[in-house]
Amino acid sequence: MTSTSELNEKFAQLAVYRAKTPPDDKAIADLLLDIGLAQFRRRDLQDALTSSNEALEIFKRLNLQNRSAAAHRLIGRIFDTTGQLDAAEQHVKDSIEIDERLHNEPALATDYNNLSQIYQSRRQLDEAEHWLRKAIEIDERLRDEPNLAIDYNNLSQIYQSRGQLDEAERWLRKAIDIDERLRDEPNLAIDYNNLSLIYKSRGQLDEAERWLRKAIDIDERLRDEPKLAIRYNNLSQIYQSRGQLDDAERWLRKAIDIDERLRDEPKLAIDYNNLSQIYKSRGQLDEAERWLRKAIEIAERLRDEPKLAIPYNNLSQIYKSRGQLDDAERWLRKAIEIAERLRDEPGLATYKSHLRQIAAERTK
Repeated sequence: MTSTSELNEKFAQLAVYRAKTPPDDKAIADLLLDIGLAQFRRRDLQDALTSSNEALEIFKRLNLQNRSAAAHRLIGRIFDTTGQLDAAEQHVKDSIEIDERLHNEPALATDYNNLSQIYQSRRQLDEAEHWLRKAIEIDERLRDEPNLAIDYNNLSQIYQSRGQLDEAERWLRKAIDIDERLRDEPNLAIDYNNLSLIYKSRGQLDEAERWLRKAIDIDERLRDEPKLAIRYNNLSQIYQSRGQLDDAERWLRKAIDIDERLRDEPKLAIDYNNLSQIYKSRGQLDEAERWLRKAIEIAERLRDEPKLAIPYNNLSQIYKSRGQLDDAERWLRKAIEIAERLRDEPGLATYKSHLRQIAAERTK
């Protein structure tokens, strides 16, 4: 990740380019896009968006189509990260339109993968697989092993979301084979983390922890704090599944410390939701609600609908535990509205099941 001093050096170079007479617009835009990428990796998302948009406007004015596509691609990733999926989709499709016109196959494979990720965030899994298969077709033809490992990993996640765990593991093992052969440690940490999630879904918690700790070892060695926050959160989930709530909270607090320091609001919404679940498991419903409302406040501010449906459902469950069935139903219907709008069939099935439980409670 780009350090603060390295980022400051880029801004100093940007000032030099701007001071030239006439200004070197191409160099300014290239550097702005580079700064935007660095800010994105540091999770300075609003700054990243500002830098990338300024670069895009210059590239468009100069009619630099290839660079415009790169800017659209980065802006799409930023919006995807903040949960603004419609905006993300528009920018990715703008990038696809340019790259298809330029016959830029390596870039197209990335575009198709990015569009697949957006559909996966909406839980539109068939559409996600369709676009990802297009990326795989290109990367296999180009024999681009690093990108194929990413593709296979992402396809594994689609199968995992469908509950097809054996197929998910099969594709993930193909990614691991490539990344171990290439000694690609950052991607191996992702692979091992995702394999841990598959074992957790099977209830094999010891095996899940073993693979997750391999991911943590890599990320701690690489000092990759954003990824470490994800790993610590996932380790917390394993301890919570075992009923070891103090250990679960300890690891989750480590994730929160990182995400608060990095001001990574999308991930903080997840952290706070998960901390709420720990308090709910202890029967501390007021504290559970307090943390859940912090998660909802962030997700509402970011307009991150996929991250809103889950805490709305969880808040409904808190009210149900208190016997406040009208409030429980009100919040659950908000989750259902989002799931219907996003065509999130697995989520919708869960929320409608909870609605039936509330109806059953009313008859007692």
